[in-house]
Amino acid sequence: LYMMTGTLNLADLSQRVAEVPDMRPIYAAFAFITVGVLIKLALFPLHIWLPNAYTEAPSAVSAFLAASATKVGAYVLLRFVFTLFGLEFSFERMPLMEILMPLSLIAILVGSGVAIFQHDLKRLFAYSSIVQIGYLALGISFASTSGLTGAIVHIFNHAMMKGGIFLALGCMMYRTGSVELNALHGLGRRMPFTMAALIIGGLGLVGVPLTSGFVSKWYLVQAAIEADLWPVAVLILLGSL
Repeated sequence: LYMMTGTLNLADLSQRVAEVPDMRPIYAAFAFITVGVLIKLALFPLHIWLPNAYTEAPSAVSAFLAASATKVGAYVLLRFVFTLFGLEFSFERMPLMEILMPLSLIAILVGSGVAIFQHDLKRLFAYSSIVQIGYLALGISFASTSGLTGAIVHIFNHAMMKGGIFLALGCMMYRTGSVELNALHGLGRRMPFTMAALIIGGLGLVGVPLTSGFVSKWYLVQAAIEADLWPVAVLILLGSL
């Protein structure tokens, strides 16, 4: 990008990219940036680093990673797609929708399926994060007002919900020395506020009405219906189960 435009300022780049006579380096830059950001975002199949990072890190670090690390990747993707390259370049000249949408749906379905079989709660919610990242990327792939609104709202929702969940798991680890699923037995009486926070965060991830997660998923379903993609709307709802 710098070689072809002479700047790395986003505002200047957005003006100069369209004036470049030979677009082949711009296509290459778009591809490299997209792959790099998707690794940071941990979108399937570039998510391999995330489960181990969330599981093996100390609880405070896991909470920080869950609330911030992948959200930075989402923000960078939004800035590059909508601010630098623009809608026409990203979704018409480059096949971003055809790449993001299938990967997002696979992330939602595969992440949900793998999470069901986890006994370590940190690993379970790590795979849950892969699912939520799928919802995020899916909202971006619609390239519509409803989809983008759902993606942005979900960034903040997931940061709050997953950060709170990992903090609750940290309290559980401190109190019991374990975050295994079978260690939950009787904790509702011993740690009522911690377990209440865990349940509220879980309900938000599912998207139960009256939770913040419901709002973002409502926008995503609306975006799918507006695009006449009813199977995608059904998969969004199935992934929430």
